[in-house]
Amino acid sequence: MAKREFELYENLSSEQRIHISDFEIISAIRNYPWETALNPINTQETEERLFDVIHTVWLKDEENVEISYIADKIIEAWANDLVSLDTLEKSSRYAVLDCVYGVGDFSDLEKENFEEEEEL
Repeated sequence: MAKREFELYENLSSEQRIHISDFEIISAIRNYPWETALNPINTQETEERLFDVIHTVWLKDEENVEISYIADKIIEAWANDLVSLDTLEKSSRYAVLDCVYGVGDFSDLEKENFEEEEEL
């Protein structure tokens, strides 16, 4: 079976090979069971915003966690309405990573963001 995957990889252009990690993020977004989500994806803009959050958080990863794991955790938190996209975009990438690692909690990020907005 692996031989086929290597053949497929060899058929990719150099530009496509560079973006394989991007394809992993897109695959995680597109293959999530959105029909069961509290927060379904309903626009391309939402997909793009999720992609941007996941990508920038992944770039801050110092533990070398698989990109698909990071994507799955962030998508799951958003899909289950534990955190908003606005909060994910405003939060420190390291704070989001803590939530991915299980050190923090996505709902706490949402509370912190809400408290900051109340202070303003």
